[in-house]
Amino acid sequence: MANEPELVGQFKPNNVSLMKKGLSPHPVLSEKVGGRDTFEIHHVNSIKSGGAVYDVDNLRVATPKRHIEIHSRRGGK
Repeated sequence: MANEPELVGQFKPNNVSLMKKGLSPHPVLSEKVGGRDTFEIHHVNSIKSGGAVYDVDNLRVATPKRHIEIHSRRGGK
């Protein structure tokens, strides 16, 4: 992503540097939880329910805080 001009503009310069090194970008402090300090990949259809592991149509990027909300009993609502 760090080499795609239309995508790189969505990230702060420090996150672009991380991505160019093959590392994950960091969300803002308020979206971090404990030691979870990078964006996370969420599978829309869970793997245990037959969701595809590597299909980009089944993947979403989420902050740690949002990822926890999605998997909470409330289902992120």
